[in-house]
Amino acid sequence: NIYVGWTRCSFLFGYPRVSTFDGTDWIDLGDGDISDIHTRYLKITVNSNDEIILAISEFPDAKLYFYKYNGSIWETIPSDLSGKYISLCSDNIGNSYISYQNASEGDKISVNKYNGTGWNYVGSHSISSGKGQYTSITNNNEGFPYVIFKDYDNGEKTTVKRYFVLLFPPVNLIANPDENDVILIWDEPNKPNKALLGYNIYRDDVQINNELVSLSEQTYTDFDLHGGTFRYYVTAVYDDGESDPSNEVEVTIVNIDNINENIVYIYPNPANNEINISLSNE
Repeated sequence: NIYVGWTRCSFLFGYPRVSTFDGTDWIDLGDGDISDIHTRYLKITVNSNDEIILAISEFPDAKLYFYKYNGSIWETIPSDLSGKYISLCSDNIGNSYISYQNASEGDKISVNKYNGTGWNYVGSHSISSGKGQYTSITNNNEGFPYVIFKDYDNGEKTTVKRYFVLLFPPVNLIANPDENDVILIWDEPNKPNKALLGYNIYRDDVQINNELVSLSEQTYTDFDLHGGTFRYYVTAVYDDGESDPSNEVEVTIVNIDNINENIVYIYPNPANNEINISLSNE
C-alpha cells in the first residue's frame, strides 16, 4: 500500500492527516484530522508488522506527538520528547526509529526506538557534539540505523553516523544424531550485552524454527529427516537484532528404512570338512 502524511495547512502550521491510495482515489485513514495539534513537521513509517506510525512536531513549542493506526482509529503513543527536523524509519524485524533535533539536549541530534509502548534512546541521549538540523534516518539490512544531518560542529557540513552494537552469537554448538532425528545443544553467548530474546535454528542456511527457541532451553530437535548430510548453526536474537551464526556443525543421517536386509545362507548343514556362506537380498 501507498501512504502519504500531510497537513491541512495554514501558513506556518497545519493539522495532520494520513491518506492511502485505493487504486482509484486517496482515502483518509481515520476520521479526517488526526489531532487538533498545530503541526510543523510530520513523518510516517510502516514497519514489518504493518503498523503505521505517525510522528508530528508541534508548532511553536516543538513537542513531539506519536500515533499508531489500529485499522480504524489513531491511538496515541505516550511521549515526553521535544524536537524538530524529524525523520522516521523502520527495520525488518518490526522496530521503528526517529531521529530529530532534541530541544532538551541543546538542539543536538538524538535517535529513539519505539519499544511497543514508548520511545527509548538508542545509545547516548545525543549523537552529535553540538547543534544539528535536517535529519534523515534509515536502516541497513542488519537493522542498524544510519543518520545524516547538518552538523554545526563540522562547519555546517553533512555528517553521517551509524549505530552499531556487537551482538554475540551462541557458542559450543554440537549435534547428536538419533536415528532419523538430530538433537542440537548449545551454550548461551559469552557476552549477552543486550536484551536476549531467544534463538533461531538454521539447517543448510534455512531457518527451521517457527517460533523463537526459549532462553531456558538451549536445545532443539530436528525431527524425521531423510537420509543425507546436513549443516546446522544457531543465532541469538536480541531486541537490537540477530547475531552472527554460532559455530557450524555437520551431521549425516542414514535412513534405516532404505537399508536392504541381507539373508545369510550357510550350507551344507550339517557340515563335515567344508561349509559355504552366501548372501542374498531377496
